[in-house]
Amino acid sequence: MKAPVEPRSPAPPAYPTDQQRRLLWTALTALALTALLGVAALIFLGFITFLSWSYPILLPIGLAVIIALCLEPFVAFAQKRGLKRDSATLLVCLLAAIVFVLFWAYPLPALVGQVGSFFKTLPATLQDGITKLQATISSPSEGTPPTSGTPIAPTTAEASPTPGSPAEPVAIAPRESRSDSGHTLIQTWLKDNLPAIQQEAQKNLANVMYSSLGTVGQAFGFMLGFGFVPIYVYYFLADQDRIANHWHDYVPLRRSPLRDEVVSVLGEINRVLVNYFRGQIVVAACNGLLTFIGLWAIGVPYSLVLGVITGALSIVPFLGIIASIVPTLLLAFLSAKADPTWQWLKPVLVLGVFGLVQMSESMFITPRVQSHSTGLHPLAIILGILFWSMLLPGLLGPIVAVPLTCAVVVLLRRYVWLDTKTQA
Repeated sequence: MKAPVEPRSPAPPAYPTDQQRRLLWTALTALALTALLGVAALIFLGFITFLSWSYPILLPIGLAVIIALCLEPFVAFAQKRGLKRDSATLLVCLLAAIVFVLFWAYPLPALVGQVGSFFKTLPATLQDGITKLQATISSPSEGTPPTSGTPIAPTTAEASPTPGSPAEPVAIAPRESRSDSGHTLIQTWLKDNLPAIQQEAQKNLANVMYSSLGTVGQAFGFMLGFGFVPIYVYYFLADQDRIANHWHDYVPLRRSPLRDEVVSVLGEINRVLVNYFRGQIVVAACNGLLTFIGLWAIGVPYSLVLGVITGALSIVPFLGIIASIVPTLLLAFLSAKADPTWQWLKPVLVLGVFGLVQMSESMFITPRVQSHSTGLHPLAIILGILFWSMLLPGLLGPIVAVPLTCAVVVLLRRYVWLDTKTQA
């Protein structure tokens, strides 16, 4: 007979359990993500430090790249007419130099004179505007009753009361109406706050002008770097084909799928940047020209300066109009002299001019110039400029904001939003 089989004790549970494995993998994943975020933060800080340090070098190169992008269609047009690349580049550069000299000799002195006069008279203009605004608001209207502190002269009957009658008040001060009370509050607020606002605005304007130059404006390398801009432009144009066809050979990575992905991302960023800058420069020039014509037609002083400011800042969507509309309204208000009707009509006409310019840009200029989408929404550009302006010193933030925003949008589109059209 076989011996009875004793029941085996249950096997101990295997460790780690499924729940423990999930917990361990979650902890390791969180640790890896934290490490990756730390490395990315260090790389980002190093990149910001490098941009701040290389500001004097990158600024002239960036300007040369923008000029080369603007001149490239003319070089391509000359090539189609049978000229070689070097000859076409030399011809376009010579024509650009002639145009620059003519601009320097004729329109530039008038522009510089207007700019100098504009900034020289800016404090007095602000003071005149504040004084005129205070006088306009505080001027009493005709037929208003006397103020509460002025007694009303009694009549003869009221001056000699009958004996034994109770004494009556000689005069009753009229109660101030709500409109007069609000009028007085506005006048008091303006008197108390406008001088402080004016002083603070002038102080902030001086600080912005000084900090915008930064270390670049105080170094000899600034002028030296901008002296090389024509040389940069010539070589960028002359070697454009070789740069476009062989730039990926200089990517410091071995041939691998990673290198191909990096080249694809950089090519996408370059395409978006070229499309954006070429179209936006044309749009900005049209905005500046239309603004100058409209302000000149309604008789606003310094219309040329205001048109140039609007056009130069319109490379960033809406920034040109936002930055120039306030001084334009003030100048329109002051240029009306003593005519009370015209001094309020001119600001309305200024708003009409800016509205027509914005409508023309949205409905006619941008759809024809930006024939293909760049993938950059105007709101993304504005937020990008605000973000990079807080991180980078002086003018470096607004200058590199669009390229960096393009890079961020392309990376998000490829790896976060998974846009298959872009990857194809």
